[in-house]
Amino acid sequence: QNIGRILATLGELKVLDNTLIVFLADNGASAEYVNHKGVQGDVTGTWGTVNSFECISRGWAHAANTPMRLYKATSHEGGINTPMIIHWPRGITCPGTVNRAACHLIDFLPTWMDLTDATYPGESTQEAIPPLDGISLRPTFSGQGLTRDNPLFFQFGQGRAVHEGPWKLVRRGRTPWELYDLSKDRTETQDLAIMLPQRVNRMTVAWDDWFQTSTGKPFPTETKTKRAKRTKK
Repeated sequence: QNIGRILATLGELKVLDNTLIVFLADNGASAEYVNHKGVQGDVTGTWGTVNSFECISRGWAHAANTPMRLYKATSHEGGINTPMIIHWPRGITCPGTVNRAACHLIDFLPTWMDLTDATYPGESTQEAIPPLDGISLRPTFSGQGLTRDNPLFFQFGQGRAVHEGPWKLVRRGRTPWELYDLSKDRTETQDLAIMLPQRVNRMTVAWDDWFQTSTGKPFPTETKTKRAKRTKK
């Protein structure tokens, strides 16, 4: 309703056609299940209200994300591949089309800077600013593809992935890395990791380097922590 009010106001002000609006989902459908009488308390209020916390659990999450694999909190396509709609009649020359170019939230800032002729600062209060990630999505506004020099990296919890060209390396928890050619297998059903070990190794190193650079520490070890045994007295 409030989005509708904003759009109506922009229309009344006669600036709607020259307003860039981006609408997207943050992740795929969630597979979590909450016990209504469990630790979260009674959350059976009317859907959409502050007292509701309804969930669809794993089975329906798979169905909701079909044909993409898995769901929220994973780095497989069912978790990270979401729809995005961009509205800007004055700036988009190919309205009503679908662009399949891979993009990421890190591309938003470069896009806004490109559209507004802004420049990225090198420092702030005498402190160096990290290099700008991402690329401008402006070419897609005229139906073009995107040229990306660096891979796209993903990490949430134990979900990890790196997307480079048509190739995607993805891992979930302690399972082995999986390799897919998304140009031929968008649903991630044909794992090519065993066939292309050198590519897997190279992309794994790239992901590890990215995580180390981004966080200042290596990814947490996956070995189970041994619990100290109690000695009976």
